[in-house]
Amino acid sequence: MTHESNVAGRDKVNYDRWGIAPSLAFGLGTPTRVNLDYYHLESDDLPDSGIPYTIPVTGSAARAHQVQSRQSRMTAATATTSTA
Repeated sequence: MTHESNVAGRDKVNYDRWGIAPSLAFGLGTPTRVNLDYYHLESDDLPDSGIPYTIPVTGSAARAHQVQSRQSRMTAATATTSTA
């Protein structure tokens, strides 16, 4: 699964994600069952913080407001067993 959410009129702003979540079961219809599950999600976002601005410090020096890209990764795996 992938997801892209860009903002119209803003070239630098983006919200991109992709992930996968497969499941596998063994022993269906038997007294003992084993389930294997996996989940993985990656995100690469550059949020919209509004209008960029600069703040003069002294003389010609200025400090610019900068927005940082956010990247995250989440992974989980489980194995469960059940008996009737």
